[in-house]
Amino acid sequence: MARLSTNADLRAYATAHKVLLRDIAEELGMAPSTFSVQYMRVEQTAEVKRQLKTVIKKIAEARREMEA
Repeated sequence: MARLSTNADLRAYATAHKVLLRDIAEELGMAPSTFSVQYMRVEQTAEVKRQLKTVIKKIAEARREMEA
C-alpha cells in the first residue's frame, strides 16, 4: 500500500497553492484515480515533478484571475 509520504513535496506544493489533486488530474485530462495511480503512488523524477509543479502553478494562476 502506498504511503502519503510518496511525493510529499508535490502534495505540499499543491496544498500551498490551494490546488486539489483532482484539479491536476482534470488539467491533464485524466480521472483522479488514474492520476493517483500513475503519478502519486510512486516517487516521481525531478523532471516529472517540475512539470507537475508547472501545472499546479497554472491552475492557481487561472483561479486568481477568475477571482479578480
